[in-house]
Amino acid sequence: MKKILYSLICLFCLAGQTYGQEPLYKSKGLVGIWNQLVPKQKDSLKTVLVPSGTFKIYNIDRTFLLMVNNGGGVCGITAYGTYEGRTPGELTEKLEFHAFSEPLNSGKSTSEIRYSIQDDNIMRLEYYNSDIKQWIPEIWVRVTPFSLKEK
Repeated sequence: MKKILYSLICLFCLAGQTYGQEPLYKSKGLVGIWNQLVPKQKDSLKTVLVPSGTFKIYNIDRTFLLMVNNGGGVCGITAYGTYEGRTPGELTEKLEFHAFSEPLNSGKSTSEIRYSIQDDNIMRLEYYNSDIKQWIPEIWVRVTPFSLKEK
């Protein structure tokens, strides 16, 4: 009887955690789907940021993945792993797989990340990877649902 009661309590706790969290597309924090922005020279004086084919997904369960869509019909996961929050605006990612780099695919590669989210949808971050050994800045925009325009 105690095992059944304990199992039910665990089930209700798990269900509460699962259903009590917002889906990725409604998140206002780190959890969500992000599209990397890259600089593009608009003219001789102006550079603009444009969405790339690189997407990063931070899941509720503390896993992440990096996905690339090359625009020519090829789409795939290029990296995945886990992440741990240290303090607000800082986290550590541990890569479990990286498709294009043997050192990053060792299962031992970690990245220290500092980030800030602006207006709920723009994330500026910089990361220091244990194998690359330098800080690299990036800008990401949250992927949000399309909305219907009023006529």
